[in-house]
Amino acid sequence: PLAQQGNGVLSRIAPVDMEDHRLPGAIPGRGAILLRLPYGDEIVSLVLLHLSLGKRSRQMQLEYVSGLIESEDHVVVMGDMNSHLSKLLFDSPLAETNLVPAADVQQPTYPAWQPAVALDHVLVSPGLGITEYEVLDCRLSDHRPIAVSIEGPGCPLRLIVSLR
Repeated sequence: PLAQQGNGVLSRIAPVDMEDHRLPGAIPGRGAILLRLPYGDEIVSLVLLHLSLGKRSRQMQLEYVSGLIESEDHVVVMGDMNSHLSKLLFDSPLAETNLVPAADVQQPTYPAWQPAVALDHVLVSPGLGITEYEVLDCRLSDHRPIAVSIEGPGCPLRLIVSLR
């Protein structure tokens, strides 16, 4: 009754496939969308997610997401991860993946009115490169959105993570 969350995707590119996943956790309601987009002659798997605040639930959710992407070649995982980047890359099930952050220096995204902490991230598989990374000055949510441009096997792709 206090907070509601959801995920949504707007895309100019028609997806090849789209799956809505309920993520495990102590409190139900968190989810992930797995979207497969045509990208040149390849497919890019985009996972948009909103992870739990609690560490134990977040670890279960990241393990679930790791299972979703383990057989995908080109992957982008993005969204409100409610965690610092170092925890995601070195102390979570994502450490077992080859995902790399979109930017060397993470810009704060939370709270939107005076960002002080980077809780929202974009991670990509090594075959993809980030050519632009920007936290947008938008205050329609309690988090600021991130815009990235990605290059890989095909044409450039611009993604914007907009949260709540």
